Formats: sequence, structure tokens, C-alpha cells
Amino acid sequence: AVEPLLLRRTQTLQQAMAEVVETSAAVNRHWQEDTQALEHQVAALREKVAALTEENQALRKRVAEDVLNKRLTANLNNALGKLQAQRRTREASRLRLEALERSAMVAH
Repeated sequence: AVEPLLLRRTQTLQQAMAEVVETSAAVNRHWQEDTQALEHQVAALREKVAALTEENQALRKRVAEDVLNKRLTANLNNALGKLQAQRRTREASRLRLEALERSAMVAH
């Protein structure tokens, strides 16, 4: 009477162990699939970061070039303004000198 009971218990334990092994295998498959999916996501994100970093560096370079161009343009405009002021000053000085020469000739 004990042997059939032991046999049933053994079969029940074997079924339970088989279920545990099957469940464990399923969990491992899902874990591997999830891990692979995450690895693909990480790789895609790394590519995106690399592309964005490259774009950011290009933008920084362009901004630096724009700032330099604006500075150079401002310096050039400043220099042109000074040249025009000097030209006007020289022209005014020449006109004053001519006026003084005329008045000196009239006085003699």
C-alpha cells in the first residue's frame, strides 16, 4: 500500500520538476530576448548620440565662425568709420588751409 503512494508522489514530484524546468527555460528565453532587445536599443541610442555629438560639434564650429565673422565685420566697419572720419577731418583741414591762404593773399 505504501509503494503505490510513493509511486504517485514520485510521479507528482517529477511532473513538478518538469514544470519548473520548463518554466525556467521559458524565463531564460524571455530574459535573453529582452536582453537582446535592450542591446539593440542601446546600440541605436549610441549611434544617435554619436550623430548628435557630431552635429553639435558642427554647430559649435559654425557658431564660432559666425561670431568671428561678426567680430571681423564689426572691426572692419569700425576701421572704415575711422577712415571716413579722418578723410572728413583732412578735407575740412584742407578747406580751412585754402581759406586761410585766400584770406592771406587778400590781406597782402
